[in-house]
Amino acid sequence: MDSSGDRVWGVVLCAEWQVEISPVHNFPLMNPEGQLVGWERRVYEDTVVIPQEKHPH
Repeated sequence: MDSSGDRVWGVVLCAEWQVEISPVHNFPLMNPEGQLVGWERRVYEDTVVIPQEKHPH
């Protein structure tokens, strides 16, 4: 934001980034009566990384 409190929008041309995706599965935990009592979260190790595509200037 600028000093007046208005948002300032701009373009950053030289920022570097990458996306990292990790698969996560959530499994329901049920009691003997079949009622939901919680969740089991499992994170898997086969992470995918998507790097920034480099463009010539």
